[in-house]
Amino acid sequence: MGVRYKEIIELIKGYTLENGYQPSYQEIADMLGLKSKGQISYLLSEMQYLGYIKKIGNRAIAINRIYR
Repeated sequence: MGVRYKEIIELIKGYTLENGYQPSYQEIADMLGLKSKGQISYLLSEMQYLGYIKKIGNRAIAINRIYR
């Protein structure tokens, strides 16, 4: 798993623990310093294809696997 993927998974996990819900694409983009939600959509779709996460619907993100 790439460093960027690990960073995104840890970011989603930490945000969810702190706030009780998962971040939006825009919130993820802001936390990573990216300008586009499209970049996040692409990264998350790629991560889902690789089996690192499971996206539910259009917005929610659920962590499917956690690598150490």
